[in-house]
Amino acid sequence: MPVTTAKADGEVVVALEGDVTITEAALAQQELQHALAAADAVLVDLQGVTSVDTAVLQVLIAAHRAARRAGKRLRLSNSGGPVNQAVTELGLQASEPFAVRDGG
Repeated sequence: MPVTTAKADGEVVVALEGDVTITEAALAQQELQHALAAADAVLVDLQGVTSVDTAVLQVLIAAHRAARRAGKRLRLSNSGGPVNQAVTELGLQASEPFAVRDGG
C-alpha cells in the first residue's frame, strides 16, 4: 500500500492507495498520527483504494476520534467504491468519519 503525504490548502493530505488491509493498518495509523501531529486539519484521500478491510476502517475511526479530542479535524475524501462498500457491509454508514464525506 503506497501512502503519500503532502500539504495542500492548509491541511495535510494523506493518500492511501491499493489494497489497504490489516497488513497495512499499522502503517496507515502511523502516517495519520504524524499528520495529526503536524497540522490542525488532515484530509484522507481514498480515491486510489482498491480494497479495504475492517482493521483499516478501525484505524480511520480511531484517528477521527483522536483528532476531535485534540481539537483538530480529520475528514475523508473520495471514499466511494471499495471503501463505501466495506462501510455499508459493516453497518458503519452513520459512524464518523464515514457519515460525513467530501467528494465521495
